[in-house]
Amino acid sequence: MKYFKWTTISLIVILFFIVVIQTFTQDIFTHKIPLLLFVYRTPEFPIFYYVAGAFLFGLVVGLTVALVNYFSFSSHKRKLTKRVKELEKDLEEVPLPQREHKTEILKPKKKKKQKPVEKPPLDPEGTTYKLKELWEGNEHGEEASDGDKWIN
Repeated sequence: MKYFKWTTISLIVILFFIVVIQTFTQDIFTHKIPLLLFVYRTPEFPIFYYVAGAFLFGLVVGLTVALVNYFSFSSHKRKLTKRVKELEKDLEEVPLPQREHKTEILKPKKKKKQKPVEKPPLDPEGTTYKLKELWEGNEHGEEASDGDKWIN
């Protein structure tokens, strides 16, 4: 599998470079033009040089950022590893409580069965009674605005 993977990657890279070389050897990329950077005008170079220069500039900047991140993260990792070793050493120095000779096997506790929720009784009309506490404005068992009866 490794052989297939590296062969495929190598073929893709080779094909990419063949396409790039064929593209940049076209007549349009060999024309010489000056580049205007704000107020500075560069000497005339082929367009290919500008494209290659931009690619190389991006490559250098990207690799520089990657190296800076790599070294900063590796130093941070070293500090954390050192701190972990110090904490492990401190943990080894802490005395453990005395253990009995028998080791108890802890079994999981059985869950208590919950009682099913009781539904309130239904009146003959099929509507559920509501508790008085839910609505303080009705004190005489009057019907609520939605047609349900209230319990006194």
